[in-house]
Amino acid sequence: MAITSKPAVDSQLHENRTHGSALFSFASYPGYKGTENLLVTYHWHKEVEVICFQCGNATVLLNGKEYQAEAGDIIFVNQGELHQISSDCPDLLYHAFDFLLDSLNFSDKDYAQSHYLTPLTEKAMFFSHFLSHSEETTAPVFNTFLEILDTYEKKAAGYQLLIKASLLKIISMMIENNQLITPEAAGIRVHYERERQLKEILTYIHNNYAQKMHLEDIADTFHMSGKYFSRYFKKHFGYTFVEYLNHFRIEKACVLLVTTDMRIMEISFDTGFENFSYFIRKFKEITGFTPAAYRNYVAEKVK
Repeated sequence: MAITSKPAVDSQLHENRTHGSALFSFASYPGYKGTENLLVTYHWHKEVEVICFQCGNATVLLNGKEYQAEAGDIIFVNQGELHQISSDCPDLLYHAFDFLLDSLNFSDKDYAQSHYLTPLTEKAMFFSHFLSHSEETTAPVFNTFLEILDTYEKKAAGYQLLIKASLLKIISMMIENNQLITPEAAGIRVHYERERQLKEILTYIHNNYAQKMHLEDIADTFHMSGKYFSRYFKKHFGYTFVEYLNHFRIEKACVLLVTTDMRIMEISFDTGFENFSYFIRKFKEITGFTPAAYRNYVAEKVK
């Protein structure tokens, strides 16, 4: 089967997962790993995502910029921003908080709404991407997110109101510390075309990963030489083209292993690997398991 032509932007990268509910658009997720390597591949969503790192370390790629996150650091992902998380740290633990900015709005156009919340929801202002644990202003924000996590997990009566109030408190602290920034400072306008191209490249890979895919072919699709595309990809994604493609294919193979009864060899071919032994080797290298062991491991965990 031939590889399809360049797709419309965001057809695969947009995360369609519902965070929370229609009546309360907030959710929190723990991020930890029990395997040798972690890669949450590039994606974007309409919600703001805040990632608080509690243990270990990870590399976060956000808008093409790399951040080395450690315990106590906070990453803010604004609406629609491409982001990716990777780590080889066995002690990694982080918490991700996702919420719609619109859910924090007031019906009355008071000062707080017009001067702070509306600029955020209309993308006239953005959250600073990185708050370091080394800055004394970060700890109060970090601790407030941990309080939100405790509230969310307990879900006592009125927890939604307390979480909303806490998010507004965090915004006020960031305003006080000059941690809301302009689109220019966030690189939104300056890098719009580059971000669009990065989304197109990844969407192309996500649409065609199961087919034969050579670096020269995809480079030609985006009107680049193979050498330039290779450097461009490594610079903005932190992985070589082949490394990223293998990780993405293995990610898809993991899903098939736990959601279907397909034979392992069939899964390897179905996810774009033409050589079965190469698939086994890469699966073990990336996940720390053989495919069969991974299938059994997950099956035991869900019992």
